[in-house]
Amino acid sequence: MAKFKSPRRGFGPAASGAEQAESATGQHRRVRASKPFNPDDSERATLSAMRSLARVDQSRQELSSKLLMKGFTPAVVESVLTELTRAGWLNDQRALEALLDRSHARKLGPLRIKAHSRQKGFDPDQAKEKLAATIEQSASTESVFWEHQAVDALTRRFKAKPLLDQKSIQQALRFLAQRGFTFSHSKSALKRYQLECGDAPVTVDDDGSVLE
Repeated sequence: MAKFKSPRRGFGPAASGAEQAESATGQHRRVRASKPFNPDDSERATLSAMRSLARVDQSRQELSSKLLMKGFTPAVVESVLTELTRAGWLNDQRALEALLDRSHARKLGPLRIKAHSRQKGFDPDQAKEKLAATIEQSASTESVFWEHQAVDALTRRFKAKPLLDQKSIQQALRFLAQRGFTFSHSKSALKRYQLECGDAPVTVDDDGSVLE
């Protein structure tokens, strides 16, 4: 099993796993690419894991799947991930927070965020708690928070220009659905977006058609 050294001087408690791992990969470059692959090679598995973490924080389950797909044995993968967790390079809570931060920055809706969380191997209940905490910190209700995110997404996509016809409004609804917003959030966001663009508010029926 590869030996882990403490983080380099200059890393504080708030340093991300990706930042720490990027530094630590330099300590494990003894493994050569030309070396024949050995599924029981824990040092090579460690180097592979830390290179992956250097790109982005990720969950234990996601990193485990990547190492298994590369051909390392389950025993080696489990051992490597346990050591990485113990050393602080791998942390599910930190990785989930990073995922949520990226999702909010991209103006994704709750359905897309929850799907990504499950896909990445995070605990759904923990993801739900983190989302609730984020909304609470914003000092708004859940519906207002997601409506605001949806309006921001529309503003980025349509350049703050009003939606002038049924076709463009349907396009906006599909866009928000693809980004993971509920139909209720999308309808509210469309009304607010049109008002902010200086146009008349839009009322959308349950089937997605615009009411005159």
